[in-house]
Amino acid sequence: MKNITLHLFKINRLVSTVSIITVLAISIISMIGWITGDEYLKTLSSGSVSMKINTLASFGFVSISLILLIYFQKVRTLKWVMNILIYITLIIAVLTILEYILDINLLIDELLFKDIPNAVHTSSPGRMSIYTAVGFVFCTIATLLYKKNSESHTVVAQVISVFLFLISLLPLLGYLYGSSELYSMYGFTKMALNTSISFFTLSIGLIFIKPSKGILEITTYDTIGGHLARRLIPISLLISISPIWISLIFNKNSHLSTITLIHIGTILLIVALIIFVWRFLASLNLMERSRRKAQKETKDWQDLLQYIIKYDPNAIGVMDKELKYIFVSERFLEDYGISDKNVIGKSHYEIFPEIPQRWKEIHQRTLKGEVISAEEDSFLRENGKIEHNRWECRPWYNSDGTVGGMILYSEVITKRKQVEREKERLNEQLFKLVSVIKDLSIAHTESQVYKIVTLAAKNLANAKGSTFVKRDGDFCYYVEEDSDEHLWKGQRFPLSDCVTGWVMIHKESALIEDIYNDKRVPLEYYKPTYIRSLAAFPINIEEPNAAMCSYWDISYSPSPDEVMLLQTLADAATIALKNIELLNNLENRVKERTLQFETANKELEAFSYSVSHDLRAPLRAIDGFTRILVEDHSESLNYEGKRVCTVIRDNTQKMGHLIDDLLSFSRLSRTEIQKSGVDMQTLANSVFNELTTEKSREKINFIVNDIPFAFGDNTMLRQVWVNLISNAIKFSSVRENSLIEISCTINENFLIYCVRDNGVGFDSKYKEKMFGVFQRLHSVQDFEGTGVGLAIVQRVIHRHYGDVWAEGEIDKGASLYFSLPMVDNR
Repeated sequence: MKNITLHLFKINRLVSTVSIITVLAISIISMIGWITGDEYLKTLSSGSVSMKINTLASFGFVSISLILLIYFQKVRTLKWVMNILIYITLIIAVLTILEYILDINLLIDELLFKDIPNAVHTSSPGRMSIYTAVGFVFCTIATLLYKKNSESHTVVAQVISVFLFLISLLPLLGYLYGSSELYSMYGFTKMALNTSISFFTLSIGLIFIKPSKGILEITTYDTIGGHLARRLIPISLLISISPIWISLIFNKNSHLSTITLIHIGTILLIVALIIFVWRFLASLNLMERSRRKAQKETKDWQDLLQYIIKYDPNAIGVMDKELKYIFVSERFLEDYGISDKNVIGKSHYEIFPEIPQRWKEIHQRTLKGEVISAEEDSFLRENGKIEHNRWECRPWYNSDGTVGGMILYSEVITKRKQVEREKERLNEQLFKLVSVIKDLSIAHTESQVYKIVTLAAKNLANAKGSTFVKRDGDFCYYVEEDSDEHLWKGQRFPLSDCVTGWVMIHKESALIEDIYNDKRVPLEYYKPTYIRSLAAFPINIEEPNAAMCSYWDISYSPSPDEVMLLQTLADAATIALKNIELLNNLENRVKERTLQFETANKELEAFSYSVSHDLRAPLRAIDGFTRILVEDHSESLNYEGKRVCTVIRDNTQKMGHLIDDLLSFSRLSRTEIQKSGVDMQTLANSVFNELTTEKSREKINFIVNDIPFAFGDNTMLRQVWVNLISNAIKFSSVRENSLIEISCTINENFLIYCVRDNGVGFDSKYKEKMFGVFQRLHSVQDFEGTGVGLAIVQRVIHRHYGDVWAEGEIDKGASLYFSLPMVDNR
């Protein structure tokens, strides 16, 4: 509802509702009078005509219809009820008029109740007044027009309602001043007092049933026109009926002349007009003071709003529906460079004629109620520069809900975009630097470092060329370059004649934006080249022994970020060269140690040969001569002599076994490992069968669980199984029923194999000594052996990057473990 005060609308609607309910109550009271035979309830005045039954029924029908129209118009079922009630009332009224005009009786007047014989002022029993019938015709027509709910139909309905209001005043005045001519016609049935009151009240309800439309719309405006309408209309009605009212008053005093009555009436009208004018002017004065106060408050609020927007830290422009500026923030003026312009009252397109068509279309969509925004957009200014913006267009609304204009929130993000692009470029350069440092970390020669650094010094600073210079005594030796044109690669210059010599001598970098304005530059060398600017950095700044240099063919000063990148590159080159120097030293030391190791191996091999040849020959002689003595001269030997010869032969053989084990142990360190997949389960079973006879296997419960393949040297791992299983057989042989179980578990990336037996076990405090050479936990008399077997197991497993350990208790058996990696660790 535009310009309509909701409070006044509600008041008018309430007046309409109360009026209609009042009419319904009067009709109900009259109905009670007809039912009970109470003449006062039917007439409201003794000796007067009663409200006829058709009249009170019609008032009830119309009242109910109007209530349904106001509050339940959208309910389909109730709309049908409303239509039926209205048309019944209209039919009753039209038929009654026909009865009067045609002087007939259609038998509709006493359908519900019989009227009393010779009823007062009644031309036909039970028949309503012709005034009443005409009034109902007007009521029903107005109601049907209101149902259309259009502006034009509402205006016609309101005009009919006002007319009904005016004609309903006449019977009231007639009853008030005893003038029956005002409520009767040609001897027809007179209009009852309660009927005239009901019509007057009902006409008020009809007038205000739709106060927001038609001729009454202005009365709901909170404007001067609305205030005047609410005062002038009632006064106008009173003035219009005042002559009738005055004449009725003074007609009772028939002794007064007509001239006197006119004078008295004129004086009363003048007094009424004076009072009205005084009240009218007082109301105007009050409204003017209220208007000025409201204007001042509005101006204060506008000033406050303007102040808030003006100094808001954001860029804000408030425009009307024609996109003319109303308010604007200083930030807005500064961001768009229009601080020198007076933009208030001017069109947005006048201030920014370069605004593109797509933005104009967005503005029109905003003026239709859309909120549109963009996180990033570009704006081509008149000066040819491109600005980047973040903006939001939002409509603002009038008090009546219509769009009043547009608010433009914006932020120029050009600088931020530049910073972001610079960050992206720097990130790319940092990524390149990281890649360069990675390459430097794996460089093995100085020439590789020279090439890597030279290429990076050119790319990281977007230079046209670069060089790497090495100090050679008192000269600068240009060992490497990366340039579109040849510079000085392979040449030597005195330190004092080079900028790179200067940075090595002074231990600091040199940034030269113009070579022709710097005394450090030997122009005779630079003039023939494209070089106009350069940046040189020492390598190993503590004791510079080299330098790198980037060149540009324009006057150029590298940014702080570029200087940082180049300095980092120089530092990385320093570390790389030091690492190469260290690596070279290490390689030399490794070569020396390798030579020493090879010499030691040769000596060990010579020793092994000596052991196997020089020691074995005497042993074979001792064993052979002892065997000859026993076999050929046994008759010359007594029992003790034979026993001694047997002991000599046994110890000689043991000595041979010991020599064989020592040689096997020493060869493990020199034998090259040949790795492949090894079926550990098959290998363990094969070794067990080789170490036992069919008869001995009857006493051994040998269990091999499902154990996985391993990756290693098949021969060496076979030796591991031989040593471990032979130990288990040996130490569990004291049991009547020996148990040997082989299993495997997985722990992280290792396979852990276990050989468990139920033999004599061992004291766990000695478990760290078990894998040492010649370490034995049992006497030779109890269990034979050389004490080298477990040491061989440990050496083999260590060469496979695994580990060995043991668990056990005395007389409770032992468990020997070894682990192997699940993958090849060569």
